[in-house]
Amino acid sequence: MFYRFFVALIFLILSVCVINQFYSYESLTLTVERSPELKESNELLSFLCAKFKKPGNCVVFDSYEQWEVFFDTGKGYNASDYLNVKFKEYDNIIKFELPPVRIKTFRIDPGTHPKVVLIREICIQSSRRQICWQPDEIAKNFNPLRDISDFMPTPQGLCLKITGGDPFFSYKGDLNTLMESDTGVKKYILYLVAIVLSAGIFFLIPPVFQFFRNHPEYIEKIILSEKSDEQPISIRRSVSILLIVFAYFSLWAFIKPPGQSPDEIAHLIKVFSIPQHPWLTPAAIFELDKRLYNPVIDYPVIDLVPHHYDQKFTKKDYIAMKILKWDDKAGLREVQTNAHSYPGLYYITVFLCSEFLKNACHLSPFETFYVYRLITAWFAAMLWLWIYHALEAVQSAKCKVQSVHGIEPYRKFLFWGIVLIPVLGFMSSSVNPDAFALPLTALCMIYSYSAIAEGKHKFLAVSVFLLNLFVKPSALLLFPTLGLLTCGILLFRDERKDIIRRFFMLTIPAFIISYISFYQWSKPILYGSPITIGLTEYVKQFFYKIPSFFIMYWGDLGHLDVVLDEHYYLKLKYILLINVSCVLIGWRNFKEKGWASYFLLFALIYCAGVVAGEYHYLHVAGYTLQGRYFLPAALGLSAAFSVHRFLPAMYLFMGYLFIFNIALIHESLYRYFGFDLIVFLPF
Repeated sequence: MFYRFFVALIFLILSVCVINQFYSYESLTLTVERSPELKESNELLSFLCAKFKKPGNCVVFDSYEQWEVFFDTGKGYNASDYLNVKFKEYDNIIKFELPPVRIKTFRIDPGTHPKVVLIREICIQSSRRQICWQPDEIAKNFNPLRDISDFMPTPQGLCLKITGGDPFFSYKGDLNTLMESDTGVKKYILYLVAIVLSAGIFFLIPPVFQFFRNHPEYIEKIILSEKSDEQPISIRRSVSILLIVFAYFSLWAFIKPPGQSPDEIAHLIKVFSIPQHPWLTPAAIFELDKRLYNPVIDYPVIDLVPHHYDQKFTKKDYIAMKILKWDDKAGLREVQTNAHSYPGLYYITVFLCSEFLKNACHLSPFETFYVYRLITAWFAAMLWLWIYHALEAVQSAKCKVQSVHGIEPYRKFLFWGIVLIPVLGFMSSSVNPDAFALPLTALCMIYSYSAIAEGKHKFLAVSVFLLNLFVKPSALLLFPTLGLLTCGILLFRDERKDIIRRFFMLTIPAFIISYISFYQWSKPILYGSPITIGLTEYVKQFFYKIPSFFIMYWGDLGHLDVVLDEHYYLKLKYILLINVSCVLIGWRNFKEKGWASYFLLFALIYCAGVVAGEYHYLHVAGYTLQGRYFLPAALGLSAAFSVHRFLPAMYLFMGYLFIFNIALIHESLYRYFGFDLIVFLPF
């Protein structure tokens, strides 16, 4: 009875979410059109300002202007809820794409200097309705609030005389009511249909169950069997997995142009510095051998493309980068990198392999740039293969009772559900220590469970912990994570002394070795724009940002400027909710698997530590948190929607993840090359 009610309730909630999403607006279109007389008067004003240069009396107009729209979601206006558009001074149409949230009202900030503006029309548009206000209606429905002296309709349009540097006017009504008023009875009919279907599901579940009892041959096709022959992984299978993962990472390595991955240039400079500073880099600014410096990273377009969507890489750009030569003259050049405080293990690996291949194959700077990426992708693929083998050894532990089956039936879903996350593939094929840190953190999760909960693989647990600490400072979060997890295990296990001893055997050697050899001499340093806010305000803003973190975690690539349409992420949310519901329905199955609970708690504690770390460093670096910072905990997070036995939901997720990758590859090719595919072939 409970399960029938729960399944029907989940269906009803998902249906209501879909209906509400459909009956919500998507974009705000603001149209600005100036008359020829106004254009000429502004040109005359600019000429007089330039000629007589009397500051305070007039303003010289730039060739570009910037307008902003602030939106109120019911809690008032704040600095984080706004959009801006930069446009040429005499462009007619300005378009803002509002986020998919319920917006109560909005205000428009028309520039930042005194002038006269004529507005012909303001429109708000959804997928089903468009509402436009003409000059007379604008004057009635909008209210000038600051630095606007005239707000009157004229034959040419609504005339705004702006007198200060922060003008704005706001909509008087309730946008939610306005945009939903056209649905009439349709929306409520759909609600009624959802309720009827939910009731139908409630009453249909018993006959469906009876059908499968009478036809057990169909059960194996939709229910995951936990029977396992426990056969060791063959060499052929291991090689196949390695090559598939490497090919996937290599695809992302070739698709993105040089320098279009987060902090890639900074990490490359750290790679070049290895001969002068093999373990510790003294400061952010230092000198390195000019002969090791790759000139590709100085190509101008690399810095122009991020955040400028219309800027593409052309065939001319790639030809220019391909003909660049190494500097063969001895000498030093001054460089700067924000990665100077990072440990050196990743950079040493990339430098040694790339220098060997560069000299052996006589590679150009452009070809060597992709060699850096392919070396990173190869070692990352090997680490992920290690994870696939490490999962084989994981057993379930519930108190002292060992489960027969362990993780084997779920391994392929856990593994491929993580590896095929587009952001993970994007980062694992970039010159970035995250390529090593992500799988090493997953290995720490696996082997710490074996070491602390089961007393196995202690040496491997310490080894992967040390490797992680020597790759990226974020591994320091593992100390409090493991400490809190150990406290949780103590609440449910009897052998408390053994568990405490295992915890200290894992963490103390890792701490002592990493501190003495590196962290004593190189403290982690963050860069950014410092801010100071209270904890309450930070928590409020964090919860508001969760949807954007979700998008960044699954598929917001490059410098956060390669993103899909909203409906891709919405469908992914619903598919994940279906899988989470399956986990909740079979919660006893999840509960019996000690590794699943451990992985999930590990991930939640780690993610909480990432958030706490951002708040702790706000006064130093400001807001730095991105969705990809939660990827080290991906193995644990995936347990929340992958450890169930309903195969259709699992295959739905895996299939959609494949489609999601194809869509992002398509978007990346357009974003960087405009589909001129011959441009990006590097060799």
